[in-house]
Amino acid sequence: MHYAAKPPIGKLRLYHALPQHRDRINSRQSSSCRKVRYYRAARSIIPIDNSRYNDYHRDMSAKLKDEIKQGKPFESLEAEVFLNLMRTADALSRGAEEILKLAGLSHTQYNVLRILRGAGEQGLCCREVAERMITRDPDITRLVDRLERRGLLARSRDSRDRRVITVRITPAGQKVLKDLDRPLSEHNRNLLSHMHKADLRKLLELLELARES
Repeated sequence: MHYAAKPPIGKLRLYHALPQHRDRINSRQSSSCRKVRYYRAARSIIPIDNSRYNDYHRDMSAKLKDEIKQGKPFESLEAEVFLNLMRTADALSRGAEEILKLAGLSHTQYNVLRILRGAGEQGLCCREVAERMITRDPDITRLVDRLERRGLLARSRDSRDRRVITVRITPAGQKVLKDLDRPLSEHNRNLLSHMHKADLRKLLELLELARES
């Protein structure tokens, strides 16, 4: 007996050819053996249904296009992903910006203070601070100047090499960070609480993979 042509991908056909396969199985075989061969036969005939994935991707593309009021298609998948990353980063950072604003800090200033808190009493030079920034700032000296005027950090010259300037966080800077730790931590948890841990770990892997380019 010959089988009909394979149904196209995306069309779900629930094992319409399987009764013929069951007829070929010897009736003396155990039910478990019949079940194994039954599903092996199904796998060899029925293609994987990926229509739901295609529909999901179209919906997500349409969502971004609606949000930014774009009428034409994206020029490439890579361009769509890049815009989605930028849009998502902006949306997720707004709440944190409001919390930092209460302390009179920008994201980059907060980042500098966190870096210096992590460095401890030994501090860091400006170049080392710049290398550890989440968002690169072309004028790290200007950032340090503003925070020093507020008394949140202090600078000192190295006694062995006067050209080297070390930056350290002050007790006032430590207090500002301590006051921000809890509200920012709660904000971050609430922001992504709708995602499962497995999804968050997968997202983390994909973001790190994207930065390897």
